[in-house]
This record gives sequence, C-alpha cells and structure tokens, in this order.
Amino acid sequence: MMLKLLAAFVIFGLASARVNVRYDRARLREALEQMCQKAGAEDRVDEAERGILTFADCFNGLVDMESMGPTLEKQGMDMFGAILTFVKNTCKKQSEILSCVNTGIDAVSLCSDSKIQAKINETKQGFVEATDLFCKDDSKAFSEFINDGALQCMLDQRLQLTNRCMRQIQTLSNYKTLTTEQACVSVNGFTSCLMDVLESCPKASTPAFVRSLFRAVYKGSYCEFPEEDKKIQDNTI
Repeated sequence: MMLKLLAAFVIFGLASARVNVRYDRARLREALEQMCQKAGAEDRVDEAERGILTFADCFNGLVDMESMGPTLEKQGMDMFGAILTFVKNTCKKQSEILSCVNTGIDAVSLCSDSKIQAKINETKQGFVEATDLFCKDDSKAFSEFINDGALQCMLDQRLQLTNRCMRQIQTLSNYKTLTTEQACVSVNGFTSCLMDVLESCPKASTPAFVRSLFRAVYKGSYCEFPEEDKKIQDNTI
C-alpha cells in the first residue's frame, strides 16, 4: 500500500522525535527497490529516494518533536496543556507540513502501481483532513478533545485496549506476510476494536475525534473504513 512506507516514517517521527530515514538509509533503499521492482519502475528508485529524503529533512525542520520529551514527563493537566500548546504551535506551519507530506507521497507513488497512483489526490486530501482535526479554527476540535478528558480516558483504557485487541495487534505485527486484503481485514478489525473500547469514555467527543482521524487516514488506501453499521467486531486472520 502506498501509505505504508510514508506513514511508517511519519509515525516513527512522531513517536521518536525525528523522521530519521538518513540514519537507516540501507533499509529505505531496499524497501524502495522492492516497491519499484514490483511496480515495474526500477529506474525510479533514485528519484523516489531523493523525494523521501527531502520529505524527511523538511518534516524535521518544521516539527520540533524534541520539545515533546519534557512535555511527556509532566503529569496530569500540565502534560495535556503542554501537548495542546505544542499542537497549536505546530499548526502554525500546517501548510508547510502538508507540502512536505505531499513531497513524500509523490516520491512513494513513483514506485506504486496504477491503482495506488489513481488515489494520490485522495491520499493528499486525507492528510489535509487529518491535520485539520488538530489545526482548524485554532485547534478547536483538538482543544475540546483534550478538555473533555479524552487523553486521560485513553490512558486509562490502554490495558483494556491491549487485552481486547491483542489478536488484531499480533496480526498487524506480521503485516509483511499479509496480502492487501488480509491487511485490510486486520486493520479494520483493530479500528473497530479500538472504537468499541473508546465508546466507554465519558464524553462522546473522544470516539468521535478518533473516528474522524481514522476516516481521514483511510483515504487513498485500499481499505474501506468500517462505519458504524458494518464495523468488524472480531475479524482476525
């Protein structure tokens, strides 16, 4: 899936303070070579690699994730307030960040098949909608999410989440062995399981915000978002 490589870099960056593809250049090159060969675009590897590295340098230059270290050491509302401040400051650079992401999407698309390439605009729109959830109207939706105790509820529910969704998590950890269809079943199963757990949070804004975020992320992928009327309860490989 086109987003798999790019999303991995973005998520890795958000989790560990930097999108550090230059540190593991060999693995990046290997992944791109495999993708390009599968798509019959072996001659685009160098171009795709340059695009990914440009994306990583751009992202790291705009998003100061290193400042999150002290933030996450805070407790209670101090931590949540610091997270909200970080998001608001980052959102001031939303257009530049989206431009970086588009560079990464275009780079990965060079080594993708025609079905994926046809979804590029949907993929880019998905990133716009995802960032709008955090940034629109001076982070209004995310501020409500924080103020309603959503993050605390998600922290309180993490053990239940792990216990209830363990089979989906284990299946996803072996994503390299899955076909696209199997991966979608597993992703949808985890999404539905997560949403079921979050429904127990006291404010409806918690599952609503996360559901909107998932719906945006699903855009441009092979997988169809599991809506309320047809969500997968316990569908694992």
